[in-house]
Amino acid sequence: MVIGLPQVKFLEGVCLGCEVGKHLEEKYDKGKSWKATTILELVHSDVAGPFPVPSFGKARYVLTFIDDFSRYTWVFFLIHKSEVFDKFIIFKAQAEKQSGKAIKILQTDNGREYVNSRLIDFCTHEGIDLQHSVAYMPQQNGIAERKNQTLKEMTTCMLQHKSLDQVFWAEAMCCAN
Repeated sequence: MVIGLPQVKFLEGVCLGCEVGKHLEEKYDKGKSWKATTILELVHSDVAGPFPVPSFGKARYVLTFIDDFSRYTWVFFLIHKSEVFDKFIIFKAQAEKQSGKAIKILQTDNGREYVNSRLIDFCTHEGIDLQHSVAYMPQQNGIAERKNQTLKEMTTCMLQHKSLDQVFWAEAMCCAN
């Protein structure tokens, strides 16, 4: 179909180097994952960042909470990752007061901002089941990881489209959410 392209001869089979080098990671079976049946029954959370440019409020990180049932997302901007516990307290109060329901399960990655005695003790006291994914397996916290990726992509597109400075990333992300 292309003039001047030499004929390519195929050997039988595929060499091991090609097979290993081009082998994709197996997809995870999504059909077996548990789904929430009411709001706040399962909440996913993750921290994204650090962003290369601080926002006007000096934030370098974004903390997301995603309700598994409704996919409603709350976004908080952080200067330091150590603020996660304080923002979780605020999120919990707002979400439970507005919905009239209590958070039952909090699904997070295995980051130090979530695996600490303050958060574990608080969740135990409040009756919240704290579930952590296996280390270095972001697929297990896929809802939060995908939401963060979507928010970052939308933020980049909005800033690029309007030729805005990167310092506006938090405002754009809030709008994207």
